[in-house]
Amino acid sequence: MTGFQRVSPMLQVQHIERTIEFYRDILGFEVTAVWPEDKPTWCSLERGGVRFMFYTEEQRGPAPPPKVSGTIYIDVDDAEALCNELANRVDLLWGPEVYHYGMLEFAIRDVNGFTISFGSPAKSGVEPEPT
Repeated sequence: MTGFQRVSPMLQVQHIERTIEFYRDILGFEVTAVWPEDKPTWCSLERGGVRFMFYTEEQRGPAPPPKVSGTIYIDVDDAEALCNELANRVDLLWGPEVYHYGMLEFAIRDVNGFTISFGSPAKSGVEPEPT
């Protein structure tokens, strides 16, 4: 059976420029590609092993308004440090808190309304929230 390498969500957005600015300037992603360069309708951004691609209606044609019915979950080295780094730059939807399964997690909403949750194993000695 062929092995999978990684997942790269490709999400429709209304404003590519605002999306690029948020992921680059707030979350620290690197812009790895835009197309076309003069007025992008598609882009790719990466940080570590995480890659997002975004496109506008002009790229793929008309579609229903963009939405994701779930949460985009990103494993990180240190969720607490990342939460502290982002604390004054974005609104937290929840967390940070340690859950009964031993993960420290928090979530934000990006400029498109997508919910992104970040998590890392809780440091030893940190108790989970009561369930």
